[in-house]
Amino acid sequence: MKQKHTTYKKSKGFSLIELMIAMVIGLLMMLGAMGLFTSNKRIYRELNSMGRLQENARFAIEILIKDIRMAGYSGCADNISNVTNNLNNSANDDNLFSFQNAVEGSESAANWQPSNSNDQVGNIKANTDALTIRYMQPSGITIDNPYSPPTSASVFVNDGSTLSDGDVVVMTDCSDADIFQITNDPSNNPTPPKDTVVHNAGAQPTGPGNSSGGISKTYGEDAQFLVMVSRRYYIADLDGDGISGLYRQGITETTGTELIEGVERMEILYGEDTNLDTVADRYVDAATVGATNWDNVVSVQIALLFQTVNQDFHGDLDTNTYTLLNS
Repeated sequence: MKQKHTTYKKSKGFSLIELMIAMVIGLLMMLGAMGLFTSNKRIYRELNSMGRLQENARFAIEILIKDIRMAGYSGCADNISNVTNNLNNSANDDNLFSFQNAVEGSESAANWQPSNSNDQVGNIKANTDALTIRYMQPSGITIDNPYSPPTSASVFVNDGSTLSDGDVVVMTDCSDADIFQITNDPSNNPTPPKDTVVHNAGAQPTGPGNSSGGISKTYGEDAQFLVMVSRRYYIADLDGDGISGLYRQGITETTGTELIEGVERMEILYGEDTNLDTVADRYVDAATVGATNWDNVVSVQIALLFQTVNQDFHGDLDTNTYTLLNS
């Protein structure tokens, strides 16, 4: 019997040249993938930075527009001569407690006009403008009569109010108004049991405090409360990190709070109504408005210059000089 011989094919592997070619092709593919990943990551960072920049710009403009449109608002007490300001140093614009000037401006970090106050001037970034806005914000809170005689140190308001210690408020009946600071708010006052008591006496450890315990007149049940708003907006770098931002100082704050980082400059022009038709006839800076024409300011133009907070150092830095509102 003959045996059958099985013939096997000889196995073959890659040659050295083939292996080197395969390695080169694989390496090129890996480099391409890494380049694509790096490029996508850089594009993502750029888009994220630009998106953040645009969002900061929208946020800043919305905040400024909201306050600017309210400038000088005093509810139904539009006759400002009948407003009694009971705050300490109420005639001193340095502390934001005065309501004499609804709008003030600082031109290139100079003293505020028209008050000539130097509040925060040392913190304002050089060659940038700043703005102060004052108004009375409605609260929907009414007074409970008859607990508000002129000699009383307490004013009773409707139950469930949102007023709290330290708030600066305006009480008005459309013919007169009183401005004072809330220095005590015992919500569980037993007499009457459902009402909140606002004390108009004494002084807070911080804040303006009140110059006297009484108010100017007895207000009836038709009287309402408004919250006094007084704010300064300016550009500064109080953190010292080399990135300036938009700051806002409130009425009871000693320094400003940073709202948005990455704001390089703010330029402001004020619309003056020279013929008393409530329409701006010219736009000028704060120094040109001077100390006497602020009652004629009816509008404001604002330009802001932003920078991206996280720079992409793979590209060239923008060293261009930008003109904002002709300056």
